[in-house]
Amino acid sequence: MVDPNLIPLAVSRVWHSDADIHLLLDQVLPDTPAAYSQALGFLVDAQDPAASLEVWHRLIAKDPHTDWKWAYMLTDMLVAKEKFEDAGAVWRQAVDMNPSPAPAYAGNSLVYDGGFERDISGGGFGWRQSDVGGADFDFDADEKHSGSRSARLIFDGTRNLAYQDLFQYVLVSPATRYRFQGFIHTDQISTESGMRFEILDPKDQAHLDVLTPNEKGTLPWTLEQVDFTTGPQTHIILIRLARRPSDRLDNKLRGTVWIDDVSIVPGGTGNPGPGPGKH
Repeated sequence: MVDPNLIPLAVSRVWHSDADIHLLLDQVLPDTPAAYSQALGFLVDAQDPAASLEVWHRLIAKDPHTDWKWAYMLTDMLVAKEKFEDAGAVWRQAVDMNPSPAPAYAGNSLVYDGGFERDISGGGFGWRQSDVGGADFDFDADEKHSGSRSARLIFDGTRNLAYQDLFQYVLVSPATRYRFQGFIHTDQISTESGMRFEILDPKDQAHLDVLTPNEKGTLPWTLEQVDFTTGPQTHIILIRLARRPSDRLDNKLRGTVWIDDVSIVPGGTGNPGPGPGKH
């Protein structure tokens, strides 16, 4: 019996003396989900994509419903290493192993949980959300475009926010046309700088950074859409709810915004929408 508390030390010592993943898996680690999880954490921290994938496959074979955090960690590391195909495969495996009454993907959309029916993922190709002063995030089951709830932000009027803190990374193909769609609903959004969706290439914003129309005041559920084309080297894009800071004297942001039914589908047509850098 191997003391679980000694597994991280064993992994570290073996890996630094002989970085052979098969030696580690077949002769050192016990065949348990706990051991594989600890080894995966070590190898992700070590930024070793190939070895991490070997351990991941052992882990999910042993525990098909393993903790989502391992998929988040591994997916993010693979993206950082530009192993996009592997990152997508790991994410799909994790999604398939964790079914939910609400589908992870609707139709042919590339956006994970575009209807906000699941909890915030915080990693991988799921929604991420950061708490910021002056903004309160929650889900709203009473006000939604479809499904059982929407995402809601209430701004308290204390700050001139540069808001970009509800977002998702989306895996795409290079040099491909897409259509973004999302529904937005506002209630008494103050200042001339309101709320919009933004779609950008985080590595090349000069090539792709598009904004949907600036929505302020009170607006019923409204479809926002824009077509865009990815760059020749683009594999990841970022979508987010955005608000540019106001340059007016009365610039504190107050009011409520809801978003729902966000999607990106291949093959957009028609009006290409606002161009790069337009605010």
